[in-house]
Amino acid sequence: MKVNNPLLNNFNTPFNSVPFNEIKLEHFIPAVESGIKSGLNNLKNIRECSDYPTVENTIIPLECCSEELDVAVGVYFNLYSSEADAELQQLAEKISPMSADFSNSFYLDNDIFQKVKIVYENINQLNQEDARLTENFYISFVRNGALLNSKQKEKMREIDRELSVLSPRFSKN
Repeated sequence: MKVNNPLLNNFNTPFNSVPFNEIKLEHFIPAVESGIKSGLNNLKNIRECSDYPTVENTIIPLECCSEELDVAVGVYFNLYSSEADAELQQLAEKISPMSADFSNSFYLDNDIFQKVKIVYENINQLNQEDARLTENFYISFVRNGALLNSKQKEKMREIDRELSVLSPRFSKN
């Protein structure tokens, strides 16, 4: 179903390029919210999969898990870095924390990390492409705090949230 938000539709443009001329400020928050909802649902499906973790049921779904959010946030920050007027800057103070919260939901989810870890521990049984993708995910999870204990993860969430608010303010100043 097509909605009246170009960020929530397939781009019907040459080379699937972003239709910047159709995107308005009010499109970003609904697109980010929709992307987060979709991403959290995808994470839930991965988490609840009872099959033994594999590239097909864990790594590839993780790779595709937040595509809708990635498009909305990617387009937003592209515009933000190239033509940040006051309204666009103000929007960063909402979008950055939302994006940081989702990122933490992704990387600090112990159940999902355990699935990634199982696939990673069997990396020598994978073809080169799957092994590389698995290794990249494992390293990203570790670098983003997956090995921290629950108290440290909570502290990490607080720090990330604070940075997500302070960074746009710093840029604005």
